[in-house]
Amino acid sequence: MEKKLSSKADFESGVQLYMKKKYNESCDLFRKVKESNPDDETADFFIRSSEFR
Repeated sequence: MEKKLSSKADFESGVQLYMKKKYNESCDLFRKVKESNPDDETADFFIRSSEFR
């Protein structure tokens, strides 16, 4: 739970960038989320989605 909370701001910013179609920037943030929380499967989803856009 603490891992999720520590990466929450980056995750939310990544979602906002993704919705604005700024996929490279959002992918960078989701990778940062994965560094602090390797088990975050939702971040994995956004990384994969961003890489194919």
